[in-house]
Amino acid sequence: EAPTTLTWVKGHAGIAGNEEADKLANEGRDKQQEDEIDLTVKPQYKLTGLRLSKITQSLAEKAIKRKKAKSATYQRKLRRRATTRNLGMAQACAAEINGSTPSEGVLWKSVRHKDITKRIQFFLWMLYHDAYKVGEYWEQIPGFEQRANCPHCRVPETMEHILLECTCPGQQTVWDLAKELWSNQKSHWINPSFGTILACGAISVRDESGKHMPGESRLLRIIVSESAHLIWKLRNERVINDTGPVSTERITKRWRTAIEGRYQLDCTLTSNRFGKRQLAKRTVDRTWKCVIQVCDDPSQKPWGGTGVLVGERVRSAVR
Repeated sequence: EAPTTLTWVKGHAGIAGNEEADKLANEGRDKQQEDEIDLTVKPQYKLTGLRLSKITQSLAEKAIKRKKAKSATYQRKLRRRATTRNLGMAQACAAEINGSTPSEGVLWKSVRHKDITKRIQFFLWMLYHDAYKVGEYWEQIPGFEQRANCPHCRVPETMEHILLECTCPGQQTVWDLAKELWSNQKSHWINPSFGTILACGAISVRDESGKHMPGESRLLRIIVSESAHLIWKLRNERVINDTGPVSTERITKRWRTAIEGRYQLDCTLTSNRFGKRQLAKRTVDRTWKCVIQVCDDPSQKPWGGTGVLVGERVRSAVR
């Protein structure tokens, strides 16, 4: 912004500028065809971006992400062969469960679903891009080719093998626990696959009439995402930290701790102090009502009092 000063000049007083202006005005009045005037702003005068006086860290981050997403380099990276393959696998599994095929945009958005923790969101993003250093990655590094195979099964160690196929204590126990917990639901358990794990944020559980079941869908997102991430952590501890196989009792305890932690977090988020981030008690009820048994009073909601999750005592964080 800059100040503009206007000065009144007496007309027909012999002032050169005023007389020339009158002359041009008369010429314009007598013209039969109007002139074409170029009103485009020269590049050096065109302002772009955000005003510094109004910018915030959030706005700056969003603007940078939008600009980066439009770049050709970023788009080429999204078209990686592994990413395309995993997107197709996730779409196929989601279509089989939901009855309709989600778009790639829906799948990418589902990775950041609010029911999935930030750490697991990153885990799913890495899965889609096949970015973890396992399997074929080590075949390209001289002297480390032996790391390409699973040290327990002696087969190529892919993420699909780690999460679903490895016979070392871990993955099978976790999925058995997940299935056992889900047996309290009315709907059938969806056998986990690599595509199911990838698309867990976009999967919709439906009843026999095809009606969407929000509570069951949310619980499935939590169970699948937490279980897959725990299997990955167990593998890293066993292979990288060289701690050896973990006992079934230890695996069971860690899985229950993870699921109970999500339940207690849900209970905490029902507090009014969280404002817009507050979680509705109805949402907590629909999610956990079939897997949490209230001990003190069966008429209580899951967030009030002491409950039991698969034989373990769970104390609500909401008073």
